[in-house]
Amino acid sequence: EFYSIIKEYITLPDEFEIHVIDLKTGKNIFNNIDFIKRMEIRNKIFSFFQKNSIPIIYRRIIKNKFENFCIKNYGHGILIQPYIMALPFICKAVDSYLLMNDAQGILIFDEQKEYYLDVEKSLKKLRFENEFNLKTTRIIEKGFFIDSKKSFGIQLVDFIAYYLRKNEEKKLGLKINKFDDEALMFIAKMNIIETNYNDAEITDWIKMRMV
Repeated sequence: EFYSIIKEYITLPDEFEIHVIDLKTGKNIFNNIDFIKRMEIRNKIFSFFQKNSIPIIYRRIIKNKFENFCIKNYGHGILIQPYIMALPFICKAVDSYLLMNDAQGILIFDEQKEYYLDVEKSLKKLRFENEFNLKTTRIIEKGFFIDSKKSFGIQLVDFIAYYLRKNEEKKLGLKINKFDDEALMFIAKMNIIETNYNDAEITDWIKMRMV
């Protein structure tokens, strides 16, 4: 269905990747598409999320406060990547969602080699260790890393992650442009699942397992 939305406007190559910045500015595969049609594409992608009630799970990390957070909790010289800090929150929320729906699942990641080992280490510990309250039981495999050009799913995640970030920036009082601001009404209608877990417990888990 996602492919059909894009194909309605563009003759697509065998491998392609949708970037919100290109959609906004009319670059790369969108270079011959006028602004009104690019907005239509954006809105139809949001409608795809809404129509299918796709759950959105994310964890906000404010990067300009994150270094001080790491110093306070782990000491000088230790900086955990925000990507890794968010992972236990996301995993627990995904696990709870799967449990509630009597389902099992795997996690598929964008291919980012710099995070691969830390992600695998975290997932393994979450699946097999019984300490803390963080063990996952419904995520049944190791993580899989895929080139985003080959995955519509990852491209959709990147799309929604961009607007989630813009929504958080607006909450912080940062200025965002009109194209992005108009799209935020869709975010309010998304099936967003909160990651409300014990921050201190996850902070301690990371200190014991990842530092």
